[in-house]
Amino acid sequence: MVPVSQLVRQLVPEPALDDPLRAAVLRDEPSERLAAGLEEQTVGDWLPRRGFGPRCVGPDATAAQIAAVMARRRIPLVPVVEQVDDKEARMLGVVSATAVMRYLITPSDSADRR
Repeated sequence: MVPVSQLVRQLVPEPALDDPLRAAVLRDEPSERLAAGLEEQTVGDWLPRRGFGPRCVGPDATAAQIAAVMARRRIPLVPVVEQVDDKEARMLGVVSATAVMRYLITPSDSADRR
């Protein structure tokens, strides 16, 4: 899962990231050139070098635990992963921020809370 902000970051030349004045003098690039530059990169190239790593929860995670991962990592989706054995895991699905919010603000006696 790559945050959209990291994809957008790849569209800005490195010098402009460090200096807003340089960004002010850049010309907008044609979409074909931007797309060609992205085609050569891997997902690993899109991620920040520090402070980012895949975050997931197990199938027994609570809504509050999932919300904490979302808030801490600033991500809107959290993968739910089940450990199969020492070397293999299986992704069961993802939980969206919308689903967590709906669950946490719905009264506990509501049928929607299932």
